[in-house]
Amino acid sequence: MQKLIWLFASLLMATLLAACAPESKPGLLTDSGEDGEDVEEETAEEVIEFVALCEKPGLSAAVSATIKVLLEATETESCEDAAAVIVEEKSIDLTEMKVQDIEPILVFKSLRYLYLSGTGVSLEQAGQLVLLYNLEVLDLSANGLSSVPELPVRIAKLDLSDNRIVDVGGALKNLTVLTQLSLRQSPVPRLSALPSSLNALDIGATPAERDARNLPVLKSLKNLKELYLTRKTTAEKLRQTFPALGFVLDKPLAIE
Repeated sequence: MQKLIWLFASLLMATLLAACAPESKPGLLTDSGEDGEDVEEETAEEVIEFVALCEKPGLSAAVSATIKVLLEATETESCEDAAAVIVEEKSIDLTEMKVQDIEPILVFKSLRYLYLSGTGVSLEQAGQLVLLYNLEVLDLSANGLSSVPELPVRIAKLDLSDNRIVDVGGALKNLTVLTQLSLRQSPVPRLSALPSSLNALDIGATPAERDARNLPVLKSLKNLKELYLTRKTTAEKLRQTFPALGFVLDKPLAIE
């Protein structure tokens, strides 16, 4: 209760300060500077919203189940404490935990790290993550996704491995700061429209690893430093074309 009172006080103070301050343009979260008060206000609002959701009568079984796994992941039985941990760490890790509804996750707009590997999220649910506009690291591996959903443009590291994706298409073209991408163990045959910002790409155990038609795409990735593969023969052939490129054969790209 003391934490909640403190958060209410912080929100009130931030509101009063904002009322006295000159008008500024809204933007992405920062850790310091003029937007610091906005960050504190937003995270306080997230805690209050999550606690209110927890206490809301008539919640669906799916929403209640997701709240339960969030409490488990933060090792607490208190919604207030769970929310406080999440907004402080700006991270949620639900790897291999069943997520039936992502509504409780969408409360936390300040999130920067989200790990949903093997959680069973659907393509529709994954598409709603575009609302988490501060996300920088996202793991959607092992969820049976058939295509790439719309994603927040600030993402720098993305794990789509072990899904059923056969066509990346232009779904990633707006991710202009994406530096690491894993498509490992997915049935994607052709690479297309990958962001030029990539410096690490994992196409190990995919048909794309063996398809020479992907050479033009790889050549277009001027910032690429590491290519993760599983076939030694492929690496030997590509090394002739990309002598400066580092090839990794013994491990997958770790998205952290």
